[in-house]
Amino acid sequence: MRYDCSQRDTDAEQMEQLQRQSKKIKLDVNRLCKMKSVSNQPGPALTNYIVWRPRY
Repeated sequence: MRYDCSQRDTDAEQMEQLQRQSKKIKLDVNRLCKMKSVSNQPGPALTNYIVWRPRY
């Protein structure tokens, strides 16, 4: 993710939100991985999470 330092102050809130979002996504990915290893099936949702990028 490219980040312009000159916008740091205005984007601080947004960045915080993104970090919270990505934390939640990491938890979801961990849960999906556990589910995947149990069922031994490739999870399509998991690949969606891996290619996830923050959008502004």
